[in-house]
Amino acid sequence: MSDKAAYATGWVIQVTPNGNIVWHNGGTTSFGAYVGLQLDKEIGVVVLTNEANVGFPDAVGEWVLDRLLGNPEVDHVGERLKLAKASAEKDAKLWVRPANPRPSPPFGPLAGSFTHPAVGKVTVKQEGDALVMELATGALKLSPWDGEIFTATLVPNGPLAAVAENLGPQPLSFAQYQMDATGALNVLRLTTSDGQTYEFRRE
Repeated sequence: MSDKAAYATGWVIQVTPNGNIVWHNGGTTSFGAYVGLQLDKEIGVVVLTNEANVGFPDAVGEWVLDRLLGNPEVDHVGERLKLAKASAEKDAKLWVRPANPRPSPPFGPLAGSFTHPAVGKVTVKQEGDALVMELATGALKLSPWDGEIFTATLVPNGPLAAVAENLGPQPLSFAQYQMDATGALNVLRLTTSDGQTYEFRRE
């Protein structure tokens, strides 16, 4: 990864002045975590938060480990804040709708039941000027963006209401209808801002 960090079977091994740290973080939607270990000295630090991870759990964990190991002081929070601001600016540009978006296809044929091998069955239906994709744990509002491309925002209802409130109005992903071998829009592909994709196929 760099001259001071390597990736090894799910863990990052980071070189510090007073010993190697083995760590990993978590960025589940609306929650953040950090686990850091210094195995030779049997030291472990766990940081759990109820906010989306934009680097704060990592910064706190690294700061604590530096203090325990006697490492030089580093402004981990300041460094992570710079990265978070740069990432937020990049995301803000990503979701900006084109100046002259293409009209969306008629919503009627886009509705229906779709399935994904890991997520399971979902239902897409029209609600006003948008589509709603209902999952087992919640729902995504699909708002027109450009032609057959929509933005997907978590609907603040049910068990995920607090998560949706925490995330704010920014979309979670793009949703794009794509043609299958028959030429029909039978594939619904979700793509998150980090490039992760989920391909749902019409039943």
